Amino acid sequence: MRTVMIVAPHFPPVDAADMHRARIILPYLHEFDWSVVVLAVDPAFVETNVDSSLLSTLPPDLTVVRTRALSVSLARRAGFGNDDAAQFGRE
Repeated sequence: MRTVMIVAPHFPPVDAADMHRARIILPYLHEFDWSVVVLAVDPAFVETNVDSSLLSTLPPDLTVVRTRALSVSLARRAGFGNDDAAQFGRE
């Protein structure tokens, strides 16, 4: 069995459009005998919605490694972030 690492800053339970690409490909990788490890940012460090029901869509044997990230306020000061988040009150 081969192993692939998916780096996905947004991954369940974070509900963001880009996370669905990584989530949807998982069954196909398993079908072709790939073992998957996902590296994702801990939801506490992400400024978007969290939907815990998304966790039930993941394979039970999936390895997800969560990492810390810069706080939103520090990242904004450094010039990183989504400008649209401010209009939704997530700063």
